[in-house]
Amino acid sequence: MTQTDAHAVFILRLKQARKAMGLSQTALGIRMGIPEETASARINRYERGTSEPDLRTAEKIAKALNVSLSWLVCTDSRLAAAIESFSSLDAKTQEAFLLKLQAAAKKTKVKSPKPVAKKAIKKVTKTKR
Repeated sequence: MTQTDAHAVFILRLKQARKAMGLSQTALGIRMGIPEETASARINRYERGTSEPDLRTAEKIAKALNVSLSWLVCTDSRLAAAIESFSSLDAKTQEAFLLKLQAAAKKTKVKSPKPVAKKAIKKVTKTKR
C-alpha cells in the first residue's frame, strides 16, 4: 500500500490494530469509554466505514489501541512504518534520531516545516508529554 484514501487506511489499520491486541469490538469501545451496550455497534460502524469518528474520538481510538493517530490515518505506507517505529522509541532516542533525520534532510535540501510550524509542533508535543 502506498498512497490511498485516508478513510480506507483508517478502517484497515483500526481493524488490524484491534485484532493484533486481541480485542473484540466491544472491548475496544469500553476501553474508549463507550457504554458497553453501544460499544460494539459503534466500533463496527467505524470498521465498516458507515460512520466516521470525529477527531477527538479518533484520538481515543488511537490511545485505546496504543498507536498514534498519525499512524492510523497515514496514507503513505513507508511513512506509516516510520511513524510506528519512531513511536516505539523512548523520548531521548526519538530526539537523537530526529536530529539525525533533520541533518540528513538538510543535506538533501529537502524543505522542512517553516520555523513557526516547528515551534507550534514542539509546543503541542511538550504539552502532551
